[in-house]
Amino acid sequence: MGLPTTYWIFLEADNIGNSLSNFNLSGELGKNVSFTNKKSVVVGNINYAPISNKVNWSIRNIENNSLDNVAKFALTLTPSLDQVGSSSLLLKNIEINAYDNYTKENISFNLDDISTSLKFDSLASEKGIIKK
Repeated sequence: MGLPTTYWIFLEADNIGNSLSNFNLSGELGKNVSFTNKKSVVVGNINYAPISNKVNWSIRNIENNSLDNVAKFALTLTPSLDQVGSSSLLLKNIEINAYDNYTKENISFNLDDISTSLKFDSLASEKGIIKK
């Protein structure tokens, strides 16, 4: 087994549309990734479900024009030998569900997976190759 590396995942649920209720973001942990239980939430709750291996961020209500819905949590990757030479998924199958209080419709969509390549981090993008 390789050396563990901890990654912080930062999430924002900015809402410039209608007010929402029952917002939930869920994602499955990647191979050899563990939830550290280190978390910080401005709005809502973050929970880890070991049976499904998913992290869930839930917010009861998000008002329209709400920009302070922030959560962050730490994941630790302890890579195996077969992961050397490539990037590794940290959080996959990320899905968002909510209810639009104005249109009275459910909203559901998926986000891109988050990997060690950190494509959303301008300083570390494409530098997440696992080395021996």
